[in-house]
Amino acid sequence: MKHKHHIIPKHMGGSDNESNLTELSIEEHAEEHRKLYEKYGRWEDKLAWYGLVEMVSKEELIKMKLSESGKKGSRITNKNRKGKSREEWGIYSKEVLEKMKMNGFKKGNQLTAKKYLLESPTGEKIEVFGLSKWCRENGFNIKSFHKQVVEKKRQHKGWKLWG
Repeated sequence: MKHKHHIIPKHMGGSDNESNLTELSIEEHAEEHRKLYEKYGRWEDKLAWYGLVEMVSKEELIKMKLSESGKKGSRITNKNRKGKSREEWGIYSKEVLEKMKMNGFKKGNQLTAKKYLLESPTGEKIEVFGLSKWCRENGFNIKSFHKQVVEKKRQHKGWKLWG
């Protein structure tokens, strides 16, 4: 029986393109994930390896996956397991990090903030970097504001998305 293996795993940004896929036996597939785990220390590879060689039951794999994914939650941390910053890995450029600092964002906090161009009820156009923070500072409910203005492209209390 052959398995399709992602040469660059999807959890590391790999795609489903044919050039990124190879067919391997179960043993070869397990060995590839073991090598990836030993090289990069990614829990996803460890679970794939354990599951393929049946080191643990499916129930235990599920528990392990929930435990590992819960450690990080949906937050992005500033340091990865090997201690390199996201800047060192090239995920955020120095310019983006500098802009975040200028807008009051601390390292490791709200690194996923996006830029929005908003138009006020008076017609003034402003650039907002980090909608959650801006909504808190201006007394808006972030969920309501985002749903109306960003998702539905409507107005919320006179404010609308511009551009």
